[in-house]
Amino acid sequence: MKLPKRLQSIADIIKYQETVADIGSDHGKLSVYLIKNGLAKTVYATDISAPSLYKTRILADESGVGNNIVTLVGDGLHPLKDHSCKIDLGIIAGMGGYEIIKILQTDTDFIQHYILSPQRNTSVLRKKLNDFGFKIIRDFIVLDKAKFYDIIEVVKGYQNLSQEQIEWGIDNLKNPTKDFLIYLDKKIKILEQALKLASEEQGGIIKANLEKTMKLREELGKED
Repeated sequence: MKLPKRLQSIADIIKYQETVADIGSDHGKLSVYLIKNGLAKTVYATDISAPSLYKTRILADESGVGNNIVTLVGDGLHPLKDHSCKIDLGIIAGMGGYEIIKILQTDTDFIQHYILSPQRNTSVLRKKLNDFGFKIIRDFIVLDKAKFYDIIEVVKGYQNLSQEQIEWGIDNLKNPTKDFLIYLDKKIKILEQALKLASEEQGGIIKANLEKTMKLREELGKED
């Protein structure tokens, strides 16, 4: 089974886990991939949408891994807690940063290890992770079909992030990938266009953001 680059990038950083929770699993492709490729013994696929989970159930059965995937309808961590599941790794991908924050707020020492892939408001999520007792061990960006996705791996612990790390991501600053450099170049072009159309009041904010982004791009050097 071939995964979209975003999901493949998540799968590529997973080491074998006994139990994985695919929270908000949608179509279930990642859940099935993890079982078929020996990255998990059991996957609990959850979603608030029963029709989406039905698709997961069909895909799992057709792929011959139906016995290894448990589908649970419900919001966030609630179905996992209701079934007293022990989870070694939680994956939350395809939601906004605020939606992920709402889920993590309900985690009181339930899951110790997560991979998160917010679609927006990533910096807000990074800032809140420490409040929930998680530290980032991996944080990078992936370009998949003209859209950028952040992937953040966290474990229990604490850390002090700089404002730059909160905004851009630890690995993006330390070991920038080609995808991150493309992201910066695109952001610069968008800000340049926005500056041309902005009012005087808006222009000051956009200009400051543009200068900051251009400075970072220059510091990281040109793409090889």
